[in-house]
Amino acid sequence: MDHAGDGGGTVTSDPAGIDCGSDCTEDYAESTIVTLTATAGALSIFTGWSGECTGTGACVVTMDAAKSVTATFDTATLTVTKVGTGSGTVASDPAGINCGIDCSESYLPGTS
Repeated sequence: MDHAGDGGGTVTSDPAGIDCGSDCTEDYAESTIVTLTATAGALSIFTGWSGECTGTGACVVTMDAAKSVTATFDTATLTVTKVGTGSGTVASDPAGINCGIDCSESYLPGTS
């Protein structure tokens, strides 16, 4: 079990054994069906699995050999890019971006 991306989060397993933040590897008996669940941390979003699983739902693997899964967590960052020859500023609501000075800000997922 690996993490990727610039965000943070945890992955847990059923049956228990993986609590990735701290314990990202576990041995399971052959034929065990393991369900991995990703939970994004603050200011992060879970963007998907790679390796033995794909998509953004639960990752289910049957232990018939060694398996490798990566969970990707990214930050929910809004970046404003100004183009053109004019001048001006861009501000955000909720506060955080005041582009002239600060053109990038992380927000909680779902913020509009």
